Amino acid sequence: HTTGKKGGSAGATMALLGQVQFIAIAGTVGGGAGVGQPAEAGELSKSVAWANMHIIPSFESSCPAMDNYLELRATVLSFLSSWAVSATVRFAVNRLVPVVLRRMGKQAPTDRSLLLAPAWDLVVLYAGILGLSESMGVAIGSGCGGYVGGGAGVLVFAIAVLGTVSWIFWHGAIQQGFVRFERISWAESKASFHEAWTHRNDHGVMGWLAAVQVRVEALQELAIRGAWNDELAEEEVSHGRHKWMHHFLLRYGPGLEGYTEWWVGLWGIARAVIIGLVLGNVKQQVSNGGAILAIYVVDMLLWVAFFPSDDRLLAITIAFASLCRVVQLSLTLAYLTGAIDDAERYTSAFFLACLIGLVPLAIQSIFGGLAVLLAKLGEIKAAFHAASTNMAQNLSNEVLGGASGAAVGVAGAALYANEVHAEVEGQLPGTPKGKAESPTAVNSRTREPRTLLSGPTAGMVFDLHSNRPNSTGSLVGLVPIEPRNSTGTFDLSHVDTSQIPGWTDPNTPPED
Repeated sequence: HTTGKKGGSAGATMALLGQVQFIAIAGTVGGGAGVGQPAEAGELSKSVAWANMHIIPSFESSCPAMDNYLELRATVLSFLSSWAVSATVRFAVNRLVPVVLRRMGKQAPTDRSLLLAPAWDLVVLYAGILGLSESMGVAIGSGCGGYVGGGAGVLVFAIAVLGTVSWIFWHGAIQQGFVRFERISWAESKASFHEAWTHRNDHGVMGWLAAVQVRVEALQELAIRGAWNDELAEEEVSHGRHKWMHHFLLRYGPGLEGYTEWWVGLWGIARAVIIGLVLGNVKQQVSNGGAILAIYVVDMLLWVAFFPSDDRLLAITIAFASLCRVVQLSLTLAYLTGAIDDAERYTSAFFLACLIGLVPLAIQSIFGGLAVLLAKLGEIKAAFHAASTNMAQNLSNEVLGGASGAAVGVAGAALYANEVHAEVEGQLPGTPKGKAESPTAVNSRTREPRTLLSGPTAGMVFDLHSNRPNSTGSLVGLVPIEPRNSTGTFDLSHVDTSQIPGWTDPNTPPED
């Protein structure tokens, strides 16, 4: 199993959420609104506090430090509620979907098709840890006995989770080496981009939608840097060893997907815990602002040094956002030290820095979402067209007694077999030229295998609408074609092979 590309949207969306979460704490640096920073900065942070799990209204508190939206009990309840919802939905889907499929007479999904724990729980953890740590730090620094104890409990929980996930990733990805990131070089990405960009839409089925989708996928080919692979881990499990690594990426993928390094998500958790402790316990305003600035400088340097995103464009965008955070916190520190004494000018600069860091990530997230939408629309339209094509073919067979249908089917099978042979030789998108080792090609974008033809008598597919073979492996207007004679070979007497470039006889098996 490998982590696949999700239209570039997943990593960009999480990065966008991270930037909004930064804005939610930026106004509290140095003591918060009205204490260290102007009230307007604090109000901006409060307006997006929902991004940091400050969702449920705060409970009334006699502790002055907790009598606001950072109140610990409300934040913990929001976090646990989100976790409970994800676990409940996962449990319901895993139980209901197999039952429904069986009642429809279909095969129940395998465990690889289920929503395995703790994948969704990790998403909630990564999304909520900063807000949870923020309330934890304020609670510990409040001096109120009950809140201090509660904050300490949250701190122990955060450390335990960080230690557990770190152990899992370290042993799986580093010490054992069974989970690894397989990189794609810039040269390979350019070659895949060129193939995808110049590949024409020959289906005649989806029109402009397919044309746009091909171009978008070509841009994704250029951006992708590789994918995580856990095949070695699954091999160990099959031999009865390291069973805790079973379905590693399906279970722990959210901690790795979007990154090229195993430690990036873990650093995000550790950074959140440190920020929470600093915000709530470093009382001196300048020291508070300086410490938070130092944390984000380290964060920026790590990102610039490793560029640990699996998307080349997103890596640059996040590096830019990291620089904007450092600039914004530098302005805050200058205001806290008195170097900037004009509150109105500082507030304008604060708002501008927030906007500049946010917009590029928002644009890339929207682009990724549109790419996913285009892919889904293509799948839906292809499914409808395939259904209508099957109906037309069945009607044609009934009306024509199978004679004409057989001729069309044979021609389609021959064309498709010819294309498959060409793809195995590296002449079509799917396998770089000279790298085919078997009739199984590897898609350079998702790094997942795509099964091709294993012999001239195997089931074949053909696009009846455009009278051309389908050359992308997508399910656009395809119907199965079987051999039409008793010998198990194809009768090609109705096929004008002179009209087929690079013709190869489908009755001759392609060499592996």
